[in-house]
Amino acid sequence: MSTAINNNRRNPGKSQIYYGWWIVLTVFLLLFLSFAARVCFSIFLKPMSLDLGWSRALTSSGYSMHMIIYAIGSLSMGALTDKYGPRAVMSVGTFLMAGGLLIASATSSIWHLYLTFGLLSGFGMGALYAPGTGTVSKFFIKKRGLALGIAISGAGIGPFVFLPLIQKLVQVGNWRTGFIVLGMCLLIGGFLPLFILKGKGLPEDMGLVPDGDGSTKITGDFDREKDLSLGRAMKTKEFWLWLFIYAFTALAIDGILLTHLPAHLTDIGFTGKVSAFAAGIVLLTFALGAIFMGLMGDRVDRRHVLKLSFLLAFLAVFLLMGINKNNHLGLYFVVILIGFTLGAIYPTFIGLAGDLFGRGAMATISGVGTLGLGIAAFIGSWLGGYFYDTTQSYRPAFWTVLFCLALAGFLTFFMKKNLHPGD
Repeated sequence: MSTAINNNRRNPGKSQIYYGWWIVLTVFLLLFLSFAARVCFSIFLKPMSLDLGWSRALTSSGYSMHMIIYAIGSLSMGALTDKYGPRAVMSVGTFLMAGGLLIASATSSIWHLYLTFGLLSGFGMGALYAPGTGTVSKFFIKKRGLALGIAISGAGIGPFVFLPLIQKLVQVGNWRTGFIVLGMCLLIGGFLPLFILKGKGLPEDMGLVPDGDGSTKITGDFDREKDLSLGRAMKTKEFWLWLFIYAFTALAIDGILLTHLPAHLTDIGFTGKVSAFAAGIVLLTFALGAIFMGLMGDRVDRRHVLKLSFLLAFLAVFLLMGINKNNHLGLYFVVILIGFTLGAIYPTFIGLAGDLFGRGAMATISGVGTLGLGIAAFIGSWLGGYFYDTTQSYRPAFWTVLFCLALAGFLTFFMKKNLHPGD
C-alpha cells in the first residue's frame, strides 16, 4: 500500500489510483472506529445509570461533555490541519480517543467519566472529523460530494457493525468491557494516518490536481476557491446560515435522537436486541444515504438535496412518535428513512461549505461548524435526558427534534448556491 501511494505521488499520471482516494479510505476507517465508539455510548447509557446509581440526565452529561470538548478540539485541530497537514493531527487524535475509552472502563464517579470519555476521547475525536473531511474536500472539486459521502459513510457503517456486538457484550458481561474493546480497536487505528497520509493537505503541494483528473484545471473559479479565509467567510450571510443550520441539525440528531433512541425503544417495550438493531439500521442507511446523496450533490444543487433531506427526516421522526412495541415493520421502515435522510445531510453540509468558501481554509471552517455542532449536541443530549427525567417520556424531546428540523430546512431557502470573491 505504501509503495502504491509513493508511486502515485512521484508519478501521478502513471498510477491508476488517485492519492485523494487513499485519503478517503483513511478517513472512512477512522470515522468507522471513532463514531462506533461515540454511538455505542447510547448502549452504555441505561446500564451505566443503573450500575452507578445515576439519573439518565447525569449519565448523558458525560456524552454532552464529550461533544463540547470534541467541538472545541475540532476548531483548533482544523486550523492545525490547514497549516501542517492531517498526518500527525489525526494520528495523535486517534491515540487520545483510544486512551480515554480504555481508562473510562474504570469509571466509578461522574468526574471520571468527564475526564475520560468527555475530555480525552472528546478532544481526540475533534482531531478526526473536521480535519478528515476538510482534507477530503481539498482533494476533490467535481467529485467532492461522492468522496465526502464515501468518507463520512464510515460514521454509519462503524456503528452498524459495533452496536450489536457491544450490546451483546453488555448483556453477557458489562459496559466496562465495551469501553475496553472499543479503546483497543482505536489504539490499532491510530497507526493508519502514520502509514497512509502524506503532505500538508493540498493536492497542488504534491504535484497533483483535484479529482486526479487532468480536465480539472486550477484556474478561474477553482483558483478563486482558495481565496476565502475563515475571517472573510465569517463576514458573509451564508456562513452564519450554514453554521446555524448545522447547529439546529446537531441539537436534534446528535444531541437528542441518536443519543436517546435505544433507551426510548426499550422504554416502549422493544427488547434491547431489537433497539440495538434498529439503531444499527439508522447508521447503515446513513452510510447509503451519504454515498448516494453525496453523488447526487455533485450533479444537482446541494441546497435542494438539503431541503429534501430535512423534509423526509421531519416525516420520519413524526412517524417514530407513533410507533408501538407490536409494530416491528413500522419501526424498521421509520429507522431506514431516518438513517438515509440523515446520511444525506452531513456530507452535503461539508460539500456546500466547499462550494461556498473554497478549499484553502476548509478544515478550519469545518472545525468552526463542528464547534457549533458540539455546543448544540451538548445542549440536546442534556435536554433529552431532562425531558425524560421530568416527564418519564421522550415525546417532548422528539417535538424539539421536529422543531429544529423544520427550522433548519426553512433557513436553507435563504442560502446562495455559490459564494466567490468578486461575485
